[in-house]
Formats: sequence, C-alpha cells, structure tokens
Amino acid sequence: MAQLHTKDPGIGLQIESSEARRVATLLGMAAGFLEAYTYLERGGVFANAQTGNMALLGVYLIQGHWREVINYLVPLLAFVLGIFLTRLLRYISEHRAANLLHWRQWVLGLELVFLWSVGFIPVGEGWNRLATLWVSFVCALQLEAFRKVHGQTFATTMCTGNLRSGVELVCLFWKTGNWEHLNGAMNYFSVIGSFVLGAAVSGIVCPLLSERAVWVACLPLSIAFGWLFIGAVDSSEVYTTGKHSYSSKT
Repeated sequence: MAQLHTKDPGIGLQIESSEARRVATLLGMAAGFLEAYTYLERGGVFANAQTGNMALLGVYLIQGHWREVINYLVPLLAFVLGIFLTRLLRYISEHRAANLLHWRQWVLGLELVFLWSVGFIPVGEGWNRLATLWVSFVCALQLEAFRKVHGQTFATTMCTGNLRSGVELVCLFWKTGNWEHLNGAMNYFSVIGSFVLGAAVSGIVCPLLSERAVWVACLPLSIAFGWLFIGAVDSSEVYTTGKHSYSSKT
C-alpha cells in the first residue's frame, strides 16, 4: 500500500506525512472552526466531540422533549457511521495491490466534498439537522483517520485529551529535563492552539457568511490534503524516530 512520508522541520527526521505537526495543526484548525460553526449556525449542536450532545440527550430524554432528543441523536448516529466508513476505507485500501491514493487522502477528499455540500444547506430547523449530520460524519472520519502526531496519540477534533497529555509531558520535562518531552508537549499545544484559532475565525465569519461559512474550513483541509502528496513513496520500510516507528501498516 502506498505510504506517505515527509521530513518534518521540527525534528529533522523522516516521518509519515499524516503525522507531521503541520498537518495536525491544520486539521485542528478545521475542527475548531466546525465546532463553532455548528454551535453558532446550526442550532447550538456540537458536531466534533459527542460528550456534550450525549449529556443534553439525556437531559431532554428524561424531560420528554422528543424534538430535542432527535436533534442531539442525529449527530451521534452520524458520528458512528463515520467511524465505520473510515475503517472500511482502510480495510479496502490495505487489501488492494495498488491504490491511486492513500486511504487517509480518500478520507480528506470525502471531508471536502461533504463540507462543500453543507454550504448549500439553508439555515433552518429541519435543514440544520441535515447539516449537523454531515459535519458530525466528517469529524468522525477525521478523528478515526488521523490519530498520531510524531508517534503520539492525539485527537484533532477535541482538546481535553490533548490538554491532559500536553501537561503530563510538561511535568515529565520538569522532572527529567529531557527536551523530547517538551517537544512532545508542543505537539499537543500546537493542535489546541490551532483549534481555538479555528473557532475564533468561525466566530468572525459565521455572522457574515451564515451557512456558507463552512467553506472556510475547506481551506486548511485542502492544504493538508496537498501536503499528504509531498514526499509520497510506495514503500513498506519502517522509519524510526526516537522510540517511535512508522510503517505502511499504520
């Protein structure tokens, strides 16, 4: 299976393109934008992380507000579907002798198509459910496909776990003086910062562009999609960076 590798300027070593910090920050920026977009323009629903939706689902379920229950159930189901589709794409790609694109490139391509279509869905109660369905689906694709930065497990569509991991590494740096821990923490903090920046940009453009504001999120995703082509090679070699290895099976 075709594999994507790049030389990351932050550490000067060859790693998988999908795990480069620059790709992670772009994905985080798009995710932050989408989180704010669905909240501001699509009925106050969170499309990225489903924890808030689950909490509100439980509240409205016990209160018997069935319309609101459906409103928060839709993105949950779309999220589940996105995870299944991502795993299916990976399975198909890994069991084909030749592939036009890496399976992660297919994922980003699908994200762009669905987000572009969301921009044509008008704002309104019924339409908003369809829009949040698509956005939740997209976020699930991204969350499942891009799970590492420099070999470290992270999430592009939510910040709580990244914040915990980043602070843990800062504590390890303070304890050991090992600069690798601080560099690892910067991976997490970079993604968090880009997420917040994306949400801030969304807060600016949503009042101006309304439903079409979602197209702005396509810009960082398009750049990330292009960067995945840089240095692409068809190889089964394993590249090692410190304690982490990267292979065509990841």
